[in-house]
Amino acid sequence: MGTLGKVLLGFVGFVAIVIAAAFYFTSGVASKADDFFAAVSNNDYDKAYSMLSEEFKKNANKQQLKDFLEQNNLTKVKETSWNSREIKNGQGKVQGKAITETGGTVPLTIHFVKGKDDWLIYSITKSASGLQDTNQKQVTQIPNNDELLSLVQATNKVFTQSVAK
Repeated sequence: MGTLGKVLLGFVGFVAIVIAAAFYFTSGVASKADDFFAAVSNNDYDKAYSMLSEEFKKNANKQQLKDFLEQNNLTKVKETSWNSREIKNGQGKVQGKAITETGGTVPLTIHFVKGKDDWLIYSITKSASGLQDTNQKQVTQIPNNDELLSLVQATNKVFTQSVAK
């Protein structure tokens, strides 16, 4: 083997090491995403919910999480594939797909934050399917009854204070 062949072989080896290191250092977020879907597939929503960050839990209770997963066909995930992994400044992200037991493919992005001991899921985003009109503004979700009651009470309090002045 000539000098050029040795240089090329060395370069290919170096690139392989860099890629292997990237997968090794980002495997924590990918395996945490896999663990989450394994818990959901086993109907262990307590375990799945324990993998969520405090901020996530402030915005969704266990039932809302379960409803989201059911509505998006994510309760029986057979396999996941994360083609993009990233960790930076205590935050992580995986992008890829979940393959369901029925053969469906659901594109996902999952953001993580570093907890005390482990990675915690900060958000789960599913790409919208079907026809999409990019010119329309996105409709926000209607608040649940507890949130509506809280908004009404806060509004009444402000109104009462302004009338009293």
